[in-house]
Amino acid sequence: MNGQELETSPAWAPTSPQTQISTSQQTQIQTSTQTQTSASASAPETIVVPSLTKAGEHFIKQLMAKGVPFTAVTNSAAERQRLSKLGARSILLVNTIDADEWQSPDFPVGKVFLFESSLSLCCRYLRMVRQWTDRTVHVITSRTNGRLIYKSLGADQITHSQTGSVAFLLDAHNTAVYGKS
Repeated sequence: MNGQELETSPAWAPTSPQTQISTSQQTQIQTSTQTQTSASASAPETIVVPSLTKAGEHFIKQLMAKGVPFTAVTNSAAERQRLSKLGARSILLVNTIDADEWQSPDFPVGKVFLFESSLSLCCRYLRMVRQWTDRTVHVITSRTNGRLIYKSLGADQITHSQTGSVAFLLDAHNTAVYGKS
């Protein structure tokens, strides 16, 4: 899911005679990998909220007020500090320029709520998070352009909001996940 080609041989397979490892070491590596995989499979999915705008900030406050687990994503150290002051406990600092560095986070990613601050940045975040999850990716924008671009990059829903009020998205999420709003 991280966009890299899958290797046909296991990661622990020796690549040259000098890197031979014993069968017991191979078993330990396989067991460790299986434990990590099952641990991440049982962890709850986390909502991801990249690109902080005023609407995004309000949405994060609503997530915190309702106790919904989320991770804020940013590409800026200054924005990271702003998110921290806002009260976000989980903040992921990413490089949106180099697609080779777009590795999936170490937690299961659920829905994504992407607040557009600029078309180009939103497109980069969208390409990144689409690799992380097969769940719904929402793009929230105040502009009318970009709809087809966002859809072609993998957005499932585009919400146009002039006011930035998108509390209904959280209510719909809570109803779907918890059976209540």
